Parts: sequence; structure tokens; C-alpha cells
Amino acid sequence: MAEDRSQLELGQCRMASNTFGISYSLVASQLIMTHMAKEPFHPFPWAYLLVGLGALNSTLHIVNGWLCAAVLCAITVVAYLHYVTTVVVQVCQHLNISCFVIKPYHQASS
Repeated sequence: MAEDRSQLELGQCRMASNTFGISYSLVASQLIMTHMAKEPFHPFPWAYLLVGLGALNSTLHIVNGWLCAAVLCAITVVAYLHYVTTVVVQVCQHLNISCFVIKPYHQASS
């Protein structure tokens, strides 16, 4: 048990906190977008599931705590970036503007 406690100092708590914070940001961003679009709010259940899995592993010690926290944090970051990128692309398509695109610069001839 003392071995598990020493691993907490290697960033496990920070990764668990980041997982929770990013999951919260994801659901809050989704809430804001659905409110702006006047659509019903249906939060992503997997965002809560990831936080629950981390808490479950913290209690039952199913797998290495640091590994679990790192994997859950990585999944949450990828999911949040995917959501944000998708929303930005959809808004840009609706407004007919370019985003995430670098167009070549053509100098005007004199």
C-alpha cells in the first residue's frame, strides 16, 4: 500500500485533476453551444464515465493508478480537441469563412 501512495507524487493527482477539469470544460462547452443553437442539451455520457472510471480505479486499484490517470487524461484531451475542432469547422462552414487553412500568399504585380 505504501508503494501506491508514493506514486501519487509522480503527477497522478495532477492528471486526475486535469481529466476532471477537461471533462467539465467539454460538458460546459457543449452546454453553451446547445444554448446558443437553441437545441436540447444532451451531455456526453462518456465524459462522466471517464471520471467515474478514474474514481473506481482509485478505490479498487484495478490497474496501476498512474497509468490509469495518464490514459484517461489522454483520452479526455483528444476528445475535447476533437469536439472543439469540429465545432469550429462547422461554424466556419456556416459562415463561409476559412479556418485551419493557410492559403499561399500571392504578391500583387506592380
